Amino acid sequence: MIDIGPRSTQTIEIDTDAATAADATAELITAAAPGARGAWFLAEPRDSALRAARTTVTTVAVDGGVDVTVTAESLVRDIALLVDKVDPASQVPNDWNLIGAPSGHAQFRHYEEMFRSCRDRDWVRGLMLWDWPAALYPPEAAAENDDYCPERKPAASYMTTQYATWKGEAR
Repeated sequence: MIDIGPRSTQTIEIDTDAATAADATAELITAAAPGARGAWFLAEPRDSALRAARTTVTTVAVDGGVDVTVTAESLVRDIALLVDKVDPASQVPNDWNLIGAPSGHAQFRHYEEMFRSCRDRDWVRGLMLWDWPAALYPPEAAAENDDYCPERKPAASYMTTQYATWKGEAR
């Protein structure tokens, strides 16, 4: 058992043969103790000859966000989820200076929030959306289309349902 206090270190001697690499770019040292495991890479990432990491990532929308599962299919040296950097354009949809691919899912979330926020206010009796052009993009281009129009995008059927149910509500 290894007992190390907070903000402390402990040096453990290892066998010289285990600590000496035949090819430092292609090897790493692992050490394990009850309840702990560590790895020491002998070369910097830029110099490493280890195979590229293989991962799969799945995301599931949940209330208040997204659950992200990353599964390592091989040795993964480091992984970082920069969730605030994934799609900054989806957080500020009217800033055309932000770089980001069109996202039907982000557009859906914004319309969902718009309807929720407006329906929570008794004084709002309806909504009018301005961007539904007479000449639409082809159906196969909807996912890449970056204008506001929700036609043939995930938000379209949601909006249809919202308008239909709102119309029937007594206020």
